[in-house]
Amino acid sequence: MSCSVPRGCAVLVRSLLLTAVALAATGCVTAPAKPAAAPPPTSTAGPLAGVPALNPSQSADLFRRFKAINRGLIKDPRLAEGRARNVCKKILAGSSDSQTAVYAAKIFRGGPVPAVPPVAAASIVAAVEASFCPRP
Repeated sequence: MSCSVPRGCAVLVRSLLLTAVALAATGCVTAPAKPAAAPPPTSTAGPLAGVPALNPSQSADLFRRFKAINRGLIKDPRLAEGRARNVCKKILAGSSDSQTAVYAAKIFRGGPVPAVPPVAAASIVAAVEASFCPRP
């Protein structure tokens, strides 16, 4: 597929992304089977070392939860997932619920989300925990 008009390309990319997320959410796309004893994949280098990587099913679940909180949270899915992994890093480091919520409000604020109220910040933390990063 090619497009000669930049706006057409943006529409095409958005459509493909939304289709992929919808397929993952409905179970039409499945992640490869993993052995039951294998731990989730984690980053091995950089600032997110040790933070679980999300599989397509987990990403779809996270985005569904974020959308219920505020649609703006998922305007840029890659950015949303990166921010969620940063919240996970705080969770795994043993930060309290309130510390993690304050951090979530700080990093998710901006662009399509001008402010993150405390209730929304706590919901973001709960979404991260439920979708891919349970507290140790």
